[in-house]
Amino acid sequence: IFLRSYDGNTLSAITNVTEGNPYSRSPYYPDLAVTKNEEIHVVWVEYQRGQSSVAQYVKHRHLNGKTWGAIEPLATIAPSDWCEDLRVAADSSNNVFAVVWNAFNGRCSFISKYVDKAPVVDWPLAGRSKHADVVCDDNYVHIVWQHLLPIDYGIMYAKRAVDYGTRWLQPVNMNAYYTQRPRLDLDSDGNPHVAFWEDKGQNRRLWYRPWNGNLTSRDKTVLISTPTYVSYHFLDFSIKNMAMFATWQSGNYFTGGGGAVHYAHKATGAKTWE
Repeated sequence: IFLRSYDGNTLSAITNVTEGNPYSRSPYYPDLAVTKNEEIHVVWVEYQRGQSSVAQYVKHRHLNGKTWGAIEPLATIAPSDWCEDLRVAADSSNNVFAVVWNAFNGRCSFISKYVDKAPVVDWPLAGRSKHADVVCDDNYVHIVWQHLLPIDYGIMYAKRAVDYGTRWLQPVNMNAYYTQRPRLDLDSDGNPHVAFWEDKGQNRRLWYRPWNGNLTSRDKTVLISTPTYVSYHFLDFSIKNMAMFATWQSGNYFTGGGGAVHYAHKATGAKTWE
């Protein structure tokens, strides 16, 4: 896993985050969180060569702005032959919150790592889950994911206080079914906003759910809609002071062949997406 930074003028040298022998293990699915103090937390999954169907190891490393800390194990996902959607968030006290999907068992895990405490792994709701996302501020940690419901897979949301030992509040069913890979971010007031693919019939649409006191009211905003089926994947979404940004891939799921990377922006106060 490599890391580079950009200060607006200069791109830094390449930093090797996963020190050690690259031939004995395989790191993949990295993600990073940058705190308000511009400290960096990197997470990734790895497995020992020849043991990919036994266990996957979620690991973490912290850059305090000057030096790297030691590589820390956060969780062992077993049995598993693959993990996806590893996402991480960190508060200003450098507490770390991560989600990961075990594709082998169809289950997500939430990992919390507080400074000077052992990692804790849990999930707020029993049942099959996948494709989670996580964000936090200094008050709450928020997650959104796909959950198998009686109708089909739907989007669920939950939050809890960031403090150690707190419990999840009651998860919210967003009443969005036949959906894929939700993504989540917070506005400047700490309110959650969610975007996700709707995949039903011959259209694939990218929907946006604003915070209007809840996340259950279907918004009329469709970020993108096509008259014929288009193969879109891997949405990412962010909101900064009510300006919104999204990127996604079209084309082949694995290689991107026949497609492109797409970008959309909605300015603060605008009624439509560019």
